[in-house]
Amino acid sequence: MRRTPRGRSIIREGSATIGVGVSDLFSPSLFSAFAAGGVDYGLVDMEHTSFSYRDVAALVTSARAAELPVIVRPPELSRSAVGRVLDLGADGILVPRIESSEDAAAAVRFAKYRPLGERGDDGRIAAISEFEDPRPLIDVVNRNTVVIALVETRDGVDNIDNINSTPGIDGVWIGPADLVLSFDAPGDIGGPAYRTAENRILDSCRAHGMPFAIGAASTPDAAIEQIQLGCFTVVADDEVILLVRALSDYVRAVHEGLGRQARAGAR
Repeated sequence: MRRTPRGRSIIREGSATIGVGVSDLFSPSLFSAFAAGGVDYGLVDMEHTSFSYRDVAALVTSARAAELPVIVRPPELSRSAVGRVLDLGADGILVPRIESSEDAAAAVRFAKYRPLGERGDDGRIAAISEFEDPRPLIDVVNRNTVVIALVETRDGVDNIDNINSTPGIDGVWIGPADLVLSFDAPGDIGGPAYRTAENRILDSCRAHGMPFAIGAASTPDAAIEQIQLGCFTVVADDEVILLVRALSDYVRAVHEGLGRQARAGAR
């Protein structure tokens, strides 16, 4: 019997969770390393990476062994893409390019079993139905499979109140890079167009009691700032960027230490 999802655990009352993005590295020990580092979950990106569904299945297995939830960003909003990543064992989905209440409702419909949606049975329901009532299991899976809407376009900003009012949406995540592209301000994440859009989204989320998050927090200071804004979670960038940063800090510290010793010896 497959374990029930644990996606709800990334949305905690009173404290923000910390995740790490997975966009390139593929290893059975990856999630064990994340767990040792103390993060709360991994976020696997299929939209902007070369990861296949088989790759995602292996990463999910790694996450289970490490007892970490895994959220998957599917390549698109479709019944096939959403259903497959959840059938592979993802604990939740970060659905790209949600621009309307219709998009949000479709994401919920594809991700949740009846009566909340129309997700197909991958066999887990049928497997227990001849022994016990499957409805309690359906309720548990629906409740713990989180559906997070990625809002990253001008239309998504314009329709944010309707998105936040869609039953079954568990959170809203702002995608800053694509959002500024939609405003014809590529890369200008600190500019007025982005700031106005971000404030519009956050105000709507707060008014609707919708948990929200913002892109990635590439530094501890950025993470603290996001948490103070009210983000339910922060992502400490992806695994490659974190590895490069850690190595850079290490190499810099070694060179600085040697430089201090050389200066002291020259006196």
